[in-house]
Amino acid sequence: MTIGVEVFGQLELVERLEAHKPHYDHLVSIGNPKRLFRAPQPDEVMPVLFKQHFKRILRLEFYDVEEKRHLRPWQIPKKIPSHSDVRKVIKFFQNTKDDASGYTLHCWQGISRSTAFALGILYLITGSETEARETLKRIRPEAGPHQRLVKWFDQELGSHLQVENDRLRRERIETWKEELGFSEAADVEDLQEADDASIHAIQIPRSGAAEPLRLAATAPGERLYLKLDTVLDRLEATLLQLERQLKKLR
Repeated sequence: MTIGVEVFGQLELVERLEAHKPHYDHLVSIGNPKRLFRAPQPDEVMPVLFKQHFKRILRLEFYDVEEKRHLRPWQIPKKIPSHSDVRKVIKFFQNTKDDASGYTLHCWQGISRSTAFALGILYLITGSETEARETLKRIRPEAGPHQRLVKWFDQELGSHLQVENDRLRRERIETWKEELGFSEAADVEDLQEADDASIHAIQIPRSGAAEPLRLAATAPGERLYLKLDTVLDRLEATLLQLERQLKKLR
């Protein structure tokens, strides 16, 4: 029997369960840490509904950034992804693969953290980096796996998932460029003229462009790539929010 993998944002998964749609019976749940001195927020608490629908759950909590210096002052405790989180997911898979119908993964948006773990699990299932990437792209087209998590999977498994993740990101950028009409030279020039201060002010809560771009590589081509990635990440997050609002209105 082939083990399945699926990825959702937290609100998507809640809606799916409330609608009694099928799902796999093992869950990797990823959220933000509970911040001090305030009431828990939805992205910091795993919905009770999840405990009622899954046989086994692995819960992980950390912010979607690459390094602590990217956290805002009020993000306390300052928990970021760690190598041990990857080891926990590998161990969870190894201990449950003979019993699981498949693995459901979620983070807040289902784009960065959960897709990185999904990519690692898919590699564990298939033994092929390319097949893992192609499967992830099929089940979660908007995937933008967290780069550091993918790197740690490579260190643990001796794989080359970073290469496939880079390819996935390039394909994603090209798709967005085409959809948004960034193919004209004038559009490229506008991006090149964007100043560092305005770019640094953009806050993206996921790994695609989480690192402040004023610290990015100085090569013009790389800086342009990162600037475009930032714009697309921000737009993608907005579109996802609008899509959820439209679903509620229907």
